[in-house]
Formats: sequence, C-alpha cells, structure tokens
Amino acid sequence: MPTVVNLVTAARLRMEVPSARIIAAVWPWPQPELFDKRQYLATSTMMIVIAVAVMIVVPYFATEIIRDRKVRFSLL
Repeated sequence: MPTVVNLVTAARLRMEVPSARIIAAVWPWPQPELFDKRQYLATSTMMIVIAVAVMIVVPYFATEIIRDRKVRFSLL
C-alpha cells in the first residue's frame, strides 16, 4: 500500500513539477525482547483483567434477557 500511494503521489507531482521527486522508505518495527519481565507481567495482567470483565459482563446480559422474556410472557 505505501508503494501504491508513493507512485500515485509522485505521478501527480510530476504532472505539476516535472523535476520533483518523492521518496518513501519503509522501516521495520523494532523487535521486542522476548524475556522482558515487566512487559510480560503487564500483558498477562491485562489479559486476566479482560477475561474477568468478560466473564462478569456476559452472564449479566443473559440474565437480563431471561428476565425480559419472563416479564413479556407474564403480560400475555
């Protein structure tokens, strides 16, 4: 995608100024250290917090749906 954007912009620029050039460079992302204990701890803690939040929130919606059905069918 960056190459396509570069080609399109360079072509449009050359239409207006024939001697102008745009140069794009791609740099790789830095590789994280595999055994960084703080990053590992932060990542695992965040995964646990998200898992607990999902385990608490999802059953709550299920109980609300069941309550709504009971109320709906009791009114009929």
